[in-house]
Amino acid sequence: MKSSILLATAAVCLALSFCAEQISAFAPSSTGSYRQSTSLSVFGKKSGGVGGGIKPTFDAASGKWQKGPDDDGVYAYDAVGALLRYGPGPFIKRTFDADGYEQEILNFMAASGCDRSEATGNMDFKFDNAADWMYRKVEEKRTGKKIDLNYLDKKKAALTIIWALGITPMAFYVVSETVRQF
Repeated sequence: MKSSILLATAAVCLALSFCAEQISAFAPSSTGSYRQSTSLSVFGKKSGGVGGGIKPTFDAASGKWQKGPDDDGVYAYDAVGALLRYGPGPFIKRTFDADGYEQEILNFMAASGCDRSEATGNMDFKFDNAADWMYRKVEEKRTGKKIDLNYLDKKKAALTIIWALGITPMAFYVVSETVRQF
């Protein structure tokens, strides 16, 4: 029984390491054409955003932010991309409170004058660790250098998947078997 579980875990790790090489298939094509929001967009896409256009507006009657006319409403990357970049906090917020997440994005866009892509990276980082996000914003103002919060290193993403699906379950198994023996 023990050897079959360890063998299965090893097989999963090997399969994931093979799949990690194929993960770049989810990245946008080099021709500049990007997938629609309904497809998996883990590695990101360029957003139409608001750039220098019209900012989102606040509708006092509904108490909600409304996107500008030139905002395409498509995030730079999907919830899985947020999970790989920033962990479960932003993933859970996007999955279970999509309207609240959208309101946070629009509010940040209006306050900072940035596009949707930049706002997405900032809000995901903020939902993951607000103190570090605030430190980064202060450092950006101090140094004048903006940090790309949408960048996802493919190697880091593959290692995250391998740890999440292979090594962590194997560690839990070893601990549970050790405890069970006593």
